[in-house]
Amino acid sequence: EDGAYDLIVRAITSAGVVAEHRERVVIHNWETLEDAILPPRQLSWFGELESLKTVDKSSGWVYAQGDRELFFGDEDRIRRSGAEDEYLAWKLPNLYQFQVTLYATVPGVDTSVVIQVSEDAESWEEVAYESKVTPGEEWHQLDLVGTVPKNGPVHYLRVVLTGDALREEELQLGHVRLLGLVDEANLDLLYELE
Repeated sequence: EDGAYDLIVRAITSAGVVAEHRERVVIHNWETLEDAILPPRQLSWFGELESLKTVDKSSGWVYAQGDRELFFGDEDRIRRSGAEDEYLAWKLPNLYQFQVTLYATVPGVDTSVVIQVSEDAESWEEVAYESKVTPGEEWHQLDLVGTVPKNGPVHYLRVVLTGDALREEELQLGHVRLLGLVDEANLDLLYELE
């Protein structure tokens, strides 16, 4: 875990003399990218400033706001504007884990959501995820959680909402959290420890 630790070395001689040295060590292994899916901000002189932390997105997105009580306290979301597949992509070097929070009118979205990873944002590989469902009266919160498979460094994650099962107004994206390693050299060690 990242944080500050005290490294203590203690030596005791055969005569019972104790010597101790304490050193503060700060561990910084992880980078986190959090995207709360906020709508663009209006700047009086400069127009609109995009708030999404994406590096690429398709054009068919509409922001959904309000109804906080229906969406588990989440005020800001985004959804497809039509029936076509739409995607959003984020970049975080040495991506290891992800959590994508969605809201849907049904508790299962396996055919409606595809999560992909890439090293170069050119070729994409679909990855598996586990869905943790928090039921609600009208909407369900679905946290899609996964670990990137071990096959080289991954720097991009793409979420694709498809038109396969749910209509555009029945599925909304609320939050994305990515976790990546600071040092690529630690990736192999991390996968060996699993």
